[in-house]
Amino acid sequence: MVRIAWRDLAGWANLEETVTTLSALADACLEEALAKLYEWACARDGAPKEEAGGATAKFVVLGMGKLGGEELNFSSDIDLIFCYSEEGETDKRGLSNHEFFVRLGQRLNQALNEQTADGFVFRVDMRLRPNGASGPLALSFDAMEQYYQAHGRMWNVTHSSRRAWWPVIRPPGRRFCNVCGHSCFANISTIPRWKNPRAQGQHSRELLRKGIESNIKLGPGGIREVEFIARPFS
Repeated sequence: MVRIAWRDLAGWANLEETVTTLSALADACLEEALAKLYEWACARDGAPKEEAGGATAKFVVLGMGKLGGEELNFSSDIDLIFCYSEEGETDKRGLSNHEFFVRLGQRLNQALNEQTADGFVFRVDMRLRPNGASGPLALSFDAMEQYYQAHGRMWNVTHSSRRAWWPVIRPPGRRFCNVCGHSCFANISTIPRWKNPRAQGQHSRELLRKGIESNIKLGPGGIREVEFIARPFS
């Protein structure tokens, strides 16, 4: 972090290098922390096995928001979604895969987010997951697909900037992206209706309801508005 900041302050790195390197640092912290926590969880509870075929179930961390767009800044938190390949149970204690991966996700959040004498790694925000803060911390691929096909909205994509669904833990994550990505991209055409203040779109109505239409991030001309205009979809 000091090296990235030093290059930024000295003018040796442009904006793109700074934000992509910060994002790569977050990816590396997630991967290394998860590898160790997963090893400890399997030693304690056994390896999670899929019901169909008995293969080891895979845990996927999806980077959303600025992490998903490789544009973290020095004050950014990281927006994450946790999912796993299939239901089943562990081969040691018979713990359900759902419980195993929820516990794993909780420990990962704690490892990154907990304030210690040395500070913290990254602040973690899980509110972009299905059903937000009230939803389960981790869901299977099938449950995620059902949710996004039934309830997916275009802002599930736009929250994730240029890469939409970006699997930090990549090989099994790409399988999830292929399964679920199409259900949200189909709704991109609804963005003008959602954002149009003259038509009192859903976004504008929500700002008025909360009395925050002048909010510097969410209001007209604010940060979110700039993101919708400036960020290309790909």
